[in-house]
Amino acid sequence: MPKSIYSLAILLIYVFLASLNLTGKAQLLNVSDEIHNHQALLDEKTIYYLQKNCENHNTNTSNKESVLKSSKTIVKSKPKSKKLFSAKKSVIKIEPTVLTQDISTNLKPEEKEDVLKFSKLGDYFYTKNDYTNALIEYEKIIKIDPKNYKAHYMLGKVLLGLGDSEEALKEFNITVNLRPLSSDAHFMKAEALRICGSTKSAIQQYHLAIKLNKSNALAYANLAECYRIFGDYRIAINYCKKAINLDSDLVVPHLVLARCYFADRLRDEAINECKISIKLAPNDPTVYVRYGEYLNELEEYHKAINMLNKAIELDPNYAKAHACLAYTYSKMGDLSLSLTQAKLAVADAPNDVDNHTTLAYVYNRNNDFQASVIEYKLALKLEPKNPKLHRSLAMALAKNGNIDEAIAELLTTIKLMPKDYESKLTLQTLLKEHNQKILKEE
Repeated sequence: MPKSIYSLAILLIYVFLASLNLTGKAQLLNVSDEIHNHQALLDEKTIYYLQKNCENHNTNTSNKESVLKSSKTIVKSKPKSKKLFSAKKSVIKIEPTVLTQDISTNLKPEEKEDVLKFSKLGDYFYTKNDYTNALIEYEKIIKIDPKNYKAHYMLGKVLLGLGDSEEALKEFNITVNLRPLSSDAHFMKAEALRICGSTKSAIQQYHLAIKLNKSNALAYANLAECYRIFGDYRIAINYCKKAINLDSDLVVPHLVLARCYFADRLRDEAINECKISIKLAPNDPTVYVRYGEYLNELEEYHKAINMLNKAIELDPNYAKAHACLAYTYSKMGDLSLSLTQAKLAVADAPNDVDNHTTLAYVYNRNNDFQASVIEYKLALKLEPKNPKLHRSLAMALAKNGNIDEAIAELLTTIKLMPKDYESKLTLQTLLKEHNQKILKEE
């Protein structure tokens, strides 16, 4: 009987810790220690990046100082602006914009000179994808001239390049307040909102940007992407066609069209749009990755490998290409190559949740459930309120024999996603196993 009470107490503690984890006040486990205890599971390069990832995310990432620190170790080697497509990331390649300076008239002459100097330096660093130094220069301007539109606008774009969409959104909110009739300001606010996952709010901002500038082809294309996310393919296709009519050389609407057609099971049309995208941007690795993803879904794995290798040839550090290639090799049953590619994806972009989940999936296919658990926990450090990640972690924990922790994760999943019937059924099964285990011990 005492064993039964003890087990119940342990379970309640796990549940309590899981609930704290939702607010970020506590973590279910110290992931840095977890990695340290299982270094034999990972190669040296991957361990280094994962530990760095934990260190960066234990600091307060909401302030720009921490963004600056993390960018020194991660962003310089692989700017995020090269990714045109991802579940929650930018659909565009962010290019420098020449903006008129609106320097405050009450500044001293030497302050005005400093603003112009810092602006030129910031623009130079931005064009070189050196977001760390660009961030420093634009922040210098804001300290001197807090209402400088260009500095806030470009700082927002830098923060998007660094992958900090929430901080970027704050900057674009300021630009919209400074220039409420600026189409560019509303467009970039829409971008930040969409990347943050606030798709409905992004749609409103895209409409405002288009209202203020009806020739903004990219706004139509990204608006189409928002409607595609909601499954409104007819509306999305119409906006894509408007974007193409405005700018026939723009690749984004063709990529969105390919997704819409594929969702509507119009295979030939989808493939045709992929081919058009490659013709328009033959040196952009993203278009090859998108084509490779479709070929994976069509189970044409050898063709997919060719496309993904072409993307890697163009950009050897393109994490998305490595992650997709890992999935392809996994489907083909080559788990060794799959694991290699998944580790490369994490090493290239350790702050990308998708890369950790891909590596966790590959470990799971290799029956290495302990390593899979580590990766899901790392992913949850990046997105602690993602119910699907909690559910995936629960499955990995259960396979690894950690039933109590798995139950706690499923309870968290159900709290975040009350209508998840699958999680409820799994929870019932695990509770039954837990009770049987207690009875055996007694």
